[in-house]
Amino acid sequence: MKRAIIVSLLVCALVAAAGCLEDGDTDATTMSVAEFSNDYNTAQDQANGTVTFWLGSVDEGDTLVIEDTIASITYDEQNQSTTVTFTSKSNQPFRFEGNITGEFSPGDNVSVTVHIINVTMEQSNPQTGQTITYYYETFEEGWDAANETSVPFPQSTIEHIESIDDTDDTDDNDDGGDDTSNISGLTFSEFWNDYSQSVDNQTMTAITYLESFDEGDTVTITDQLQQLSYNATNDYTVVQFASLQQRALTVEGDITGEFQTGDTVTLTSGIINATFNYQMQDKNWTIHYETFEDGWDTENNRQTAFPQAALQHAEG
Repeated sequence: MKRAIIVSLLVCALVAAAGCLEDGDTDATTMSVAEFSNDYNTAQDQANGTVTFWLGSVDEGDTLVIEDTIASITYDEQNQSTTVTFTSKSNQPFRFEGNITGEFSPGDNVSVTVHIINVTMEQSNPQTGQTITYYYETFEEGWDAANETSVPFPQSTIEHIESIDDTDDTDDNDDGGDDTSNISGLTFSEFWNDYSQSVDNQTMTAITYLESFDEGDTVTITDQLQQLSYNATNDYTVVQFASLQQRALTVEGDITGEFQTGDTVTLTSGIINATFNYQMQDKNWTIHYETFEDGWDTENNRQTAFPQAALQHAEG
């Protein structure tokens, strides 16, 4: 049971954003959700049976202000809590007490003010019998010390703010910028972080959309090749980029003679909005998905290899 609690806590904790204060400074630190997540560090000592999760920019007793834009907001009537995701990192949700959907909506710029505490918990490994001690920094407002479990944040922690500054170099239409119909120079990581998600369990509809692009727009990714691997069976080359090595794309044919690891390249494609049905747990979901036109098979509604012409060496 405690294993589940710990995993749940860490998922909830790895959700916010990062600031730039020196350790020991108790002034409020401002971060986005993505920055906070990136601020976490992990260390494991198997000999002594300890696992430590700590934040690089804040310490126990510090005040943290998370400023971000709401991507989705859903009320869970059964648990009487509201789940909120944010545009900078939409796969790491926050939970708040009660129903706040009447006051907050997707697109709202908000701040969440919390305080940092150190938590210590012991867990016995059933396979080895070893007791593991966990040390981690987390949110005081989101932690039930008596029951050693995470809890929803009080509603008083979240507030509207008039505007928030962009934390990257992309034009995501929240600063009055020009039309983003032809954006170039994004890394693959920056493009991927532009995604937001919205799920409606009642209508069984899931939407994965891009903040800075719409159907018909053109995007050019500029990045460095991390790895190329030709798959002769399927006659395509698997391509990984340096900025986001966990995800790969495929390009038609064998391009390993023309491109090498370390090359700076561009990947250019139009954007489309694909809509299709997906069966999951005996339920039929409707999926709306903005993605690369050149990397999508519209007939079978699945990803496909990019044409070789989409990938080019970057000039200069």
